[in-house]
Amino acid sequence: MRMKLVALLAGSAIALTAAMPAAATPWDDNSFDFGLGTSWELDTDFTIDDVDLGTTALGFVQPYSEGIYTDIWDGGLEMELESTTAGVDSAYDCTETASDIDIALEDDDVVITCLENWADLTTPDLEVSGEIRIYGSDGDLVRYTLEIHNASTSDITDFQVRSNTDWGSDGEIWAYQNFDAGVLAVPAPEANSNAEDLQSVDSNWVVNFSDEDAPGSLAWGNNDGGLVNVDLVETDGDYFGTESDTFTVAAGETVYVVYFTGWDPASLIELGYEGDGEGEYVNDGDENLASTAVAENAVEFDSFSGRLIAGLPAGANVINWGPIPEDEVLETEAEDLAATGADTSSLWAGLGLLIAGVAVVAVRRRSRA
Repeated sequence: MRMKLVALLAGSAIALTAAMPAAATPWDDNSFDFGLGTSWELDTDFTIDDVDLGTTALGFVQPYSEGIYTDIWDGGLEMELESTTAGVDSAYDCTETASDIDIALEDDDVVITCLENWADLTTPDLEVSGEIRIYGSDGDLVRYTLEIHNASTSDITDFQVRSNTDWGSDGEIWAYQNFDAGVLAVPAPEANSNAEDLQSVDSNWVVNFSDEDAPGSLAWGNNDGGLVNVDLVETDGDYFGTESDTFTVAAGETVYVVYFTGWDPASLIELGYEGDGEGEYVNDGDENLASTAVAENAVEFDSFSGRLIAGLPAGANVINWGPIPEDEVLETEAEDLAATGADTSSLWAGLGLLIAGVAVVAVRRRSRA
């Protein structure tokens, strides 16, 4: 039976929970809930592997424990670092124990950090660390940041960074930056030759369509501002790879490499997405609408500003997007985070977040008798 539920969150801000704990919490090796997502799967290789669709945060009856399977990622974004000088050629890994990963809240965003230096480094005084930021309140955007600090007395001139994103299933290229139908009409097969087409028009973001799983976006840089070019080098079925040019980190310098993955959980809820690896929606063709919604959101990547730079230091040298002006940094306030885990109802319930104002949201979901 098909049901339509309209939820009204009226009046002033509604407190969803009690006070926060005293300190940020090491990751407990379990999935966690945040925004419109439930069971966010964080791996010790420092990737978000998947997220289910949940609606409790907007007051709907769908409980987080029964989140809708999206299979949007089989590996959200894996970063690889190569430098002969530094003696490293491997993927970023934070695997010793789950306690090496810390999870905290800055404003409405969940911030996940690896507390350990890159394990394979052989160069003294070189520090490489990773951060994942999931943006609130929907949890619709994930930022992966690699911070490289050369505290030695010598420049390191042979760094290269690669990223690998594994979508849940084979699909199609639905949209891309600087669209030119004469170069690549969409939807287009996810074939490696098409990666070259995207690079020929200086595209720096792409949207993945799947008729089985939730659609998503990937962004890898900004040609207008970035000091180091990053290319999309592989679109092999559900596997997308990027590769940076070789770059130098001077003695005493810190640089950042940033990537984004996105999705649109609010649209999936509105369109009645049912997931389960079959990509079912209330109406046939709604998978096209869901993919278009992600593409409309992806224009945010055309400018490295606003929430995209939240939490990065003033003046930070983000080599694949551009330096951050001192006057454009968003102020963030670190807050304490409740313990995570599959047995917690949600990060919203553990963080004392507020839903402000009045919201009327219509959600259609299919109910099986």
